[in-house]
Amino acid sequence: MLTILMGVVVLGVLVFVHELGHYTGAKALGVRILKFSLGFGPELVGFTARGTRYVIAALPLGGFVKMAGDSPEATDRTGEGDEFYSKPWWARLIIAVSGPGMNLFFAFLACTAMYLVGIRFLDFESVVGRVEPRSVATQYGFADGDRILSVDGERVRSWSEFIAGVSSAATDSFVTIVVQRENSRITIPVHLADREELLDEIAPPSNPPVIGSVSVGLPAYERGLKVGDKIVSVDGIDVKTWDELAELIHERPEREVILVVEREARSFELSITPLSQKVEGVGEVGLIGISPPVTAYGTLKAQGFEVVSLAAASTGRMLAHTYSGLLKLALRPKQLGKSIAGPVTIVQMSGDQARRGLGNLLYFAAFVSIALVVVNLLPIPILDGGHVIFCIIEGVRGRALSTSKQMILQRVGLTIVGALILFAFWVDFGRIIQRGRATLGKEVELKGGSPGERDTTGAILSE
Repeated sequence: MLTILMGVVVLGVLVFVHELGHYTGAKALGVRILKFSLGFGPELVGFTARGTRYVIAALPLGGFVKMAGDSPEATDRTGEGDEFYSKPWWARLIIAVSGPGMNLFFAFLACTAMYLVGIRFLDFESVVGRVEPRSVATQYGFADGDRILSVDGERVRSWSEFIAGVSSAATDSFVTIVVQRENSRITIPVHLADREELLDEIAPPSNPPVIGSVSVGLPAYERGLKVGDKIVSVDGIDVKTWDELAELIHERPEREVILVVEREARSFELSITPLSQKVEGVGEVGLIGISPPVTAYGTLKAQGFEVVSLAAASTGRMLAHTYSGLLKLALRPKQLGKSIAGPVTIVQMSGDQARRGLGNLLYFAAFVSIALVVVNLLPIPILDGGHVIFCIIEGVRGRALSTSKQMILQRVGLTIVGALILFAFWVDFGRIIQRGRATLGKEVELKGGSPGERDTTGAILSE
C-alpha cells in the first residue's frame, strides 16, 4: 500500500509542478486558461474559478493545461488577444519551456530539502574489521575486532561517525579514541599528523556476500534474485566478502556473468548481465542492483550556503547524467528495453525509496523531475520540445509553418509518444512477469526439482 501511495504522490506532484509551469507562464503572458487538469479521464473532483475549470481526474498518469486557442486549426480560434496562437512566437516559446523549467526548479528545491533533512546511506558498525600489519594503526595498538566507542569524548555509533570525528578533530595535537576490546576499554591517543595514514590502514568488517535488498527494474530483480540469497562465486571465482563480489561485478559491465547462488541450503547457477553505469572518477562499472544487509545507516546533511551549492551541483549532475544516458540510448537503441522506466516502475521505486527515508525519496523525486525535463524537451511534435521547434522555425522564417503541416506533424508526434507510453508499460509489466517466473521457477525446483535440471529462466541447479 505504501508503494502505491508514494508512487501516486510522486507522480502527482511532478505532473502538478510541470503543468503549474505552463499555467504560470501562460497567465504571465496574458493567455486565457480554460482548464487545469491533474490526470486524465473522468473528472473526480473539480471547481471553476475566474473562467478556469480546475480538475482532478481518474487517471493520475499525467495532466494538461487547456489554453484558449491552443490549436493551430483556425476553426478552434476566434483571434482574440488572449488566445495562445494570438501571441508572438517568443511568448509561445516561453510558455512551452515553462513546464520543463518548473520541473528543473523543483529538482533543485528537492535536492535542497534533501540536504537539509539528510540523505541516508549504507554504513557500518563502528567495529575495526582489518588492521594492516606493520602499519601506523598497529603501532598505536588498534586490533581487529575493536569496537570504537568515542572520539574526543563524542559517542560513535557508526563507521562514518568515526571517520568524521577523526577527520574534524583540530583542537589539540592528539585525537583521543576509546575502543572496547573484549571486557576492557582502551584509550588510544593518536597524533593528528598520523590520522590520514591511520584512516587508510583500518577498515570496518566487510559484509558477507548476502543480498540485503534488490532494486526494482535492475538485472537482479528481473532474474529473480531475492533478499537472503548468498553469492558463492562469479564466473568461477569464489567470493567470501561483499567487497570481492562488488569488485567482480563492477569489472564486468555489459558482459554476461555466471553466478553461483545459495538459497535454502541448495545452490544454483544464474546467468546475469550487469548494466553499465558511469561513475565519476572511476569510469564504466557493472551494476546488477543488489545491496548488502544494513548494519547501520549514515546521514549526509549540509548547512548554510553549502546546501544551495550542493543542491545546484546535484541538479546539474542529474541533468548531465540523463542527457548522457539519452545519447547512449541513441547510439545503442537495443538498450532501450533495459533502460526505460514507465509509471509502474516509478511507482515501485517510489515505495522502495520511501522505505529508505525522506531524503532518499526527495532525491528520487528530483531525478524523475529531471527526466521529465529531458523527455518533454525532445523535439517531437506534441511535446514541449516540438512546440519550441515550431516557434524557432517561425522566428527564423518570419512566418509559421502551414496549419496542415503542423497538424500532420502533431499526429506523427502523437503516434510516437503513444507508442513510447505503450512500450514503457509493456517493459514495466514484462519486468514484473519475468521476475515472477524466475522466482517461482527457482522456488519450485529448490523444493522439489532434481539437481542438474535447467529451469525456464536458464538457471542450473547443482548440489
